[in-house]
Amino acid sequence: MKDEGKLSTAPLAEAFADWKNMKIVLLALFGLTAGQAVVWYTGQFYALFFLTQTLKVDPYWANIMIAISLSVSSRWISRNADCAATSGCSRASCSSRNGLSISSRIRCG
Repeated sequence: MKDEGKLSTAPLAEAFADWKNMKIVLLALFGLTAGQAVVWYTGQFYALFFLTQTLKVDPYWANIMIAISLSVSSRWISRNADCAATSGCSRASCSSRNGLSISSRIRCG
């Protein structure tokens, strides 16, 4: 494109100002969000179903267990994301500083 002289002077305006392009962007955005929501809610409801129907856990305690697992996992994700963003450390060292342990030593960022 550069050799042919077809570079855009306002790429964002050209991409989003045209309704045809905006429809594609919105469809992709809402489609991805809907897909993510379906997967997340399916996992949560299946976990509750498994706890109450298969393991015969009292529904009150099953809900408490799911709530705690969501709280712990979201805290783990946010702590490791903050750690990696500020220091560029590996996930394993971020986790060990936060009192959590994982086995992989994949570099963050």
